[in-house]
Amino acid sequence: MKPLDLVIIEKFPEYQFSEPGVQYLPEDKWKYGLITYISDVEHGPQRHYLGNKQHPGWCSGDGQTVYLLSHANSNLFGRGDEIWVGEFWMPTNCLRKIPFNSLIMNIFSEYPWSFSEPDDQGNEYFVREGMPEHQWIKTLLDTPYEKLCAAHEAAMRVMIEG
Repeated sequence: MKPLDLVIIEKFPEYQFSEPGVQYLPEDKWKYGLITYISDVEHGPQRHYLGNKQHPGWCSGDGQTVYLLSHANSNLFGRGDEIWVGEFWMPTNCLRKIPFNSLIMNIFSEYPWSFSEPDDQGNEYFVREGMPEHQWIKTLLDTPYEKLCAAHEAAMRVMIEG
């Protein structure tokens, strides 16, 4: 696995949601992931984890854990459906690599996903019910993987064959 690979999250390790404050959404809400580089607000994507050149910014030194971006749809706080953002260090044995799919890649479009609450008590999610972008991402998350593969293949044929 490498950066920009798409994966299906097959399971989460038991420890993933055990820390206080991170057990908000059930595991089954997180469906797809994009392997990417860890980033911070000030510097953006980081080539190396904490500046350590022996530790790539997207995987552990032994390659058994990767940094993963994921999105999920939820109405957890009663504000209507919102697209949530999750970033996880995940063992590769919990993931299934899938071929590139332009429809699934849309889930990872660059939106202003969330805004910090003024009192620093969490996030308000920007892509929410009522927005066309929310409906599109929700539809992608709710569509079975096999159907998304068929749609991607059909779109590629149309573009290639004209």
